[in-house]
Amino acid sequence: MSTTRRRTLSIDPDLDERMLLVCKAFGVNPHAYILNKIGEAVVKDSLLINSQNNSDDVFSAIHSLFAGISSENEKLKDISNG
Repeated sequence: MSTTRRRTLSIDPDLDERMLLVCKAFGVNPHAYILNKIGEAVVKDSLLINSQNNSDDVFSAIHSLFAGISSENEKLKDISNG
């Protein structure tokens, strides 16, 4: 049983001709070339998304840290004034 997914795409004739020339130069068929380029784009974009999500997590942690410090500072002020 195959676990691959079928996708269909349409390519502009000029782009297709250019791709065929590139494929010939690289010694690959268009299918392999397209799969490789899609794979490269997906890896690059998913790294970007993961990096962005990690940054959001870091900023959230820093915000929580400063909120805790501020809260503790207010408690110390209350104690010293009380």
